[in-house]
Amino acid sequence: VEAELLEADVGMFTMPGFARDAVEDMIGRVADLNRALADEGADVQSVVIGDDSITVTGVASGGDTVNAELMLAAFGNLGGLVGADVTFTEYEPGVATAAAEGSPVYLALGDSLAAAVGVDGYAEGYVSQVHRELSLRDGVVYGLRNFGISGETTGTMLRGSQLDDALAFGDSQDVAYVTIDIGANDLLGHLASSDCADDILAPACASRIELSLAAYAENIDEIFEVITDSFPDATIIFLEAFNPFSLGFEEQVAFEAQSNQALISLNSIAATAADQHGVIVADGFTPMRGTTTVTTHMTDTPPDIHPNETGYDVLTHAIMSALP
Repeated sequence: VEAELLEADVGMFTMPGFARDAVEDMIGRVADLNRALADEGADVQSVVIGDDSITVTGVASGGDTVNAELMLAAFGNLGGLVGADVTFTEYEPGVATAAAEGSPVYLALGDSLAAAVGVDGYAEGYVSQVHRELSLRDGVVYGLRNFGISGETTGTMLRGSQLDDALAFGDSQDVAYVTIDIGANDLLGHLASSDCADDILAPACASRIELSLAAYAENIDEIFEVITDSFPDATIIFLEAFNPFSLGFEEQVAFEAQSNQALISLNSIAATAADQHGVIVADGFTPMRGTTTVTTHMTDTPPDIHPNETGYDVLTHAIMSALP
């Protein structure tokens, strides 16, 4: 058996495409960088190495830009780079409201996840975090408009105001990114019903789920068509639904295993429609599977299906990882 290391996530830095023997060397380099910047009151939070760039994120006290030559020296030989090759960009934390000024614009659609239900405010939700990460990644201070509505389904999105309001807003804006999470409420209400309480495979429950998935297939296809037609130049990302009942006991609890399969079916329908419309799919299901005791409020009293701060961090990473 031969394995090739494609990506290594070690502590506070990520190295896509590096060989295995580079890991130890890079750990040393990041440690050197932290020591070098400590005298300037700076602290490194992350180092991301891409094909043609190195992005260092951190906090510098005092408001002064850190010394570029010192940073390069700490990394060692980087192909003859000089201080002029280093650029600095200041970023604000995730916005604590549903809107932020800037251009082009990141536009968000969705349900309670987009609306950041489960945490203290928008700043801790995935939309504001993605907005911050996009600005960091692209070196652009993007505008933001979050149209997410708690409780939204694909049906209410098509019949209600969210989609229309987003299209009206975007008509006069340069929209660079659109994210959308929708579909969990199409299904979860059925899974929590008395028909499904004992056995998801019971005829009454199976019928409800089958009808729900059929309606979802029609609705999500129409939603993707409307969004892609309205924003043909934007990068559009769909966030798959996670299963809040996936507590980590799938092998022992039939309901958890069956509800996972129901969510997989829902996400598969969305992925097929997304592929037909050129929409990027972010896997919000797999990294949350079996973890919702720590990524949601399901162990609270009363239990709540919505993510906590950790869960929203996971969903943010899912979206950013899906982007080219």
